Order: sequence, then C-alpha cells, then structure tokens
Amino acid sequence: DGTRIASFSADRTVRVWDLTANAEGEINAFELPGSPTLQSGNFVGDRAAMLIYPDWVSAFVEPGTAFIFNTTSGDIEYAFEGYGGQVIRLSPDGALIAGQPFKAPGLLGPVHIRDVESGEVLVELEDLCTYDNENHAPGPDCAEQPDALGDSLTATNFSPDGSMLAIAGYDTGMAGVWDVESGKRLTWLKIGGPGNELVLWFSPNSDLLLADANRLAIYEPDGWTEIGSFPIDYGWFDLIYTPDESHLHGLDAVAGIVTVDTATWERVGDPLLGHEGVVADIAQNSDGTRIASAGFDGFVRIWDAQAGELDQAIPLGDRVSFVHFVDDRHLLIIAAGRPALVM
Repeated sequence: DGTRIASFSADRTVRVWDLTANAEGEINAFELPGSPTLQSGNFVGDRAAMLIYPDWVSAFVEPGTAFIFNTTSGDIEYAFEGYGGQVIRLSPDGALIAGQPFKAPGLLGPVHIRDVESGEVLVELEDLCTYDNENHAPGPDCAEQPDALGDSLTATNFSPDGSMLAIAGYDTGMAGVWDVESGKRLTWLKIGGPGNELVLWFSPNSDLLLADANRLAIYEPDGWTEIGSFPIDYGWFDLIYTPDESHLHGLDAVAGIVTVDTATWERVGDPLLGHEGVVADIAQNSDGTRIASAGFDGFVRIWDAQAGELDQAIPLGDRVSFVHFVDDRHLLIIAAGRPALVM
C-alpha cells in the first residue's frame, strides 16, 4: 500500500521506513548476515528475499544463502543454503523462490523452484545445464545435452499470475520461458548476440518484454510470436505501464524517458530530457499524469506526462538513486549522503 519502504546498504543493515511519519520515520534497523547481490533484492508484501554471500570475494567460490525475512521486524523466516550466481526471485504470492543452485566452486546448476514454507525443491527447469562461472562457459554436462542452455542469469521474472518463469542469460544472449508447475520449457527466444545483458519484464496481460542494448521486442504467450519491437539507444533499466495500460514509459539511463504506445508499439512524442548524466529511476502518480525522475546530477524532476513538459526540478545536491510517489502529493526521495526524504 506504499506506506513503508525497505532499503539495504553496504553497511550490512536493512532499514524499514514509515512513509506516513516524518522524514526521519525509521521504525526499525537490522543487520544482514553478509553481502547481498544487488540483483536479488525482491519484495512481495511483507516478505523479502535476498541472495547473500559471506563477502564479495567469496561470491564465485563459495555458496550463498537465500534469506527470506520479514520486512518490518527483520526476523529471518527462512534460510536456504547452497545458491549461486546473482539472481533469485519470489513468486507474486511469495510462496515460491527460483534460483541457481551452487554445484561446486564456480559451477552453477540449472534453475530450480522451491516451496518457501516446506523448503522442498518442487521442480528443476528442463533444458538447462550447468554453467562454469569462472571461465564463462557451459559446464561439462552440457556436451551431453546439445539442446540445453548453460548460462549465468542476468534477469528472471515470474508472470503476474505466477504460472510462468522467464529467465535471460548473458553469454549466449538467450532467454526462455518455463511452466512453473511442470518445469517444462515453453519457448526459447533470442535477441541480440552473446555478451548482451538482457533485461525482461512481463506486461500486466503476461506478454513478455525482452530488451538488450539495442532493441526491445514484445512476445505474446500464445505461440510466443513477436508482436512488436522498437529500437532503443543504450538499453533500458526499468519500465512502467500507465494505469490504463495504453502506454509504457521506458527508462534509458542516457537517452531519457521514452513513451511507447502499447497498441502500435511506436514511440510517442520526444524523450523527456533534462538530467545531465545518468537517470537512475522513474515513478508515476496514481492516474499517470505525472512522472518523477531521479538523476545522478542531484535533481528530481517532475514531468507533465500528457504534455511532455517539465513541471518542476528539485535540487538535492547529491546523487539521487530512487524516487517514489507515496501519494499524489508526496514523493519519497533517496539520495546519497542524506536521510531518505518525504517531500
């Protein structure tokens, strides 16, 4: 409901902030038992999951632990040892967790899906083999499975109803979608070439959006045919759908905020430009009429989404990494070197 936010930092603390209180609305602070991977932070309701290693140096030579904890109290509810890589994900209902198991130093196994409550591994995704994370190559068992994929995950996401899991690999430039219950592969998809860091999202109606550094393609789940695509400049870091799902706003860290018509998959208007340097985050208010952007130039900028014009520029002085609409009148802003602000 947007009343609380959790943040974690290199000081090994997780802090939970009450956004309905004043700017110093911290209601709890608790330590993490190691170093989390930034890609693994995943929040579903009052439950959070993070993949944590003893320290950054050991990330590829020792197994990590998937911790699931309560975001309010900090109490660890579950801890599953033996994970590797960088990415884990909770299902939309928080009941399942997906990740790559650690097989041996530098060797990652195929993705499996685990029941959070019982701890039981329910299914291992088919057509995946091991990955040699030290040498950036498929593992030794892949030679016996010519149709299998051995890669390190750059992204993974569940579909909105939790029935499908999509994953993307770095070295191969491949992505795939699996049925969560059976572990059966539904499709392979390829966009770009090897060494392109892929990012993927599901739309509200479960279309898959897959992006590399140069192009974003849209695939519908009925046959996984491409129904649209458009060029992008430097890769997208995030996207948000408008409340009526007629448009989406894509965050290109260098080119600005791009608006796309989801019926024609064509760009609408000019990019929203104004930040000097990297744009780190975007958010929109409840009716989609305002967009807020956070920049490393120390500014939060408020845009009129319909007119495509800048309404307000808020100088913070420090690099701003996060912005969020608490409600239509208040913004949560997190900038380097200062407490979280509600303005």
